[in-house]
Amino acid sequence: MNSRKRHARYYITSVQANPQDWQRIDAELGQIRHAWEWIFASADQKLVRDYVEAVFPYLQLRGLWREALAWAERELLATRIDQDKSAEISSLLRVGDAYDQLGHQQQLIEHYEQACALLPLLHSKQHRPQVESMIVSRLGMAYLKKGDSAKALEYYHRSLDLARQTKNWRTEFVAMMSTEKAYRRMGKPRQAQTWQRRMINLARKHRDHEYLALTLMAAGNSSFDAGNFRKAREQYQEALEHARAVGDKDLEAYFFDSLAGIAQTEGDFAKVAELHEQALSLVRSMGDKVHESDLLGALGDVFMQAGEPERAIQYFEQNLAVAREVGNRAVEGGRLASLGQAYHRLGKFEIAAQYYEEALRVNREAGERQIEARLLGVMGDLADDLGQAHEAIEFYGQALSLTQEISDERLGADIRWNLALVLDRQGSLTRAHELIKNVVSYERTVDDPDTQKHADYLAELGRRRKQREMLG
Repeated sequence: MNSRKRHARYYITSVQANPQDWQRIDAELGQIRHAWEWIFASADQKLVRDYVEAVFPYLQLRGLWREALAWAERELLATRIDQDKSAEISSLLRVGDAYDQLGHQQQLIEHYEQACALLPLLHSKQHRPQVESMIVSRLGMAYLKKGDSAKALEYYHRSLDLARQTKNWRTEFVAMMSTEKAYRRMGKPRQAQTWQRRMINLARKHRDHEYLALTLMAAGNSSFDAGNFRKAREQYQEALEHARAVGDKDLEAYFFDSLAGIAQTEGDFAKVAELHEQALSLVRSMGDKVHESDLLGALGDVFMQAGEPERAIQYFEQNLAVAREVGNRAVEGGRLASLGQAYHRLGKFEIAAQYYEEALRVNREAGERQIEARLLGVMGDLADDLGQAHEAIEFYGQALSLTQEISDERLGADIRWNLALVLDRQGSLTRAHELIKNVVSYERTVDDPDTQKHADYLAELGRRRKQREMLG
């Protein structure tokens, strides 16, 4: 074995010894990259595959997704040269995951579908349903991110059928959790709660703390969406205890985030900052750069809600810089939108419009259709604030069409409400009445706390319509 190969093997063994020791790996990253350059140029396909498999989790943890993608694509080529179908499937999934984190959902879908197509070629059939269940579940997640909830559900139900074939309750649980999330994203809380009950029964049957924590988090999210913050807090707190029972710092950090969401809704900004700081401390101790970036964005959101957009901008800019550094287009688009909202709040409408337009472009490129719909909605808000009623109606109309395409009933209701207010001021009472009628109809199905207020407005619109008709 020559010296370069020994050098490469040393770093494979070094990383494999403790992949979570990110601080040590950080210190050796220059040498690890130097070894990769030689491996990349070599004809040793097995060494390429071993190196990527060893280092990929570290790149994932540190949010180095562009580098991870380049390595995974070289690994994919190696598996094809070796004609190893099992390894090729794993490599396709790694490439897909990297594209996912970089905000390219369609590329994720293409690579995962290629992996699915290879499954029948595997020699061993024993674990095929479990692998296929995982792959189609991830495909469902990709379609959910693209805003196609109906397609996501098709994949999730297929994943559930496959999981049950494996008689592996953990695989079945993950498929249930994905299905629950799809229904919640579609604005169908009753169906989501049905799956939550099934999840918690399964987790309790097997007395598993981690899966009980995940179920209680899902239940807490539903309670939060319904405005029942007391119940959500109890569920998050119970989930936190289960996460601590198994020493899962990652889950613990997410529960701090969830508890912070309640405190933020209640206006307790000091508590929000405290909870985010606790989460930030945990994710930094794990070296999780991606979650750290998310928390910077969350702190920006805190200051926005606290009425301090200037301070929010500082955190959004830090978050945007990290997103661009790691090449995450989805986060980049979201933070551009946040900066637009901050400048909008400050009354700097021209700067806000520039950020909104850039955010719209980035999110369209990333395929983030739900964020695109929200952006069109806030661009309608900005046009309305500028007294540009025609432009506002146009933006709201585009947003509404998109919410219908992606089956987001909650966002659709919000857009209809804003559009109706503009139409009302323009004297289009009939159109405004129809939109508010649709809003109230939806809100009654989900027990929205604003239902009565909106129903009263609907009745008032109806009276004004009749008065107009009587006057000819």
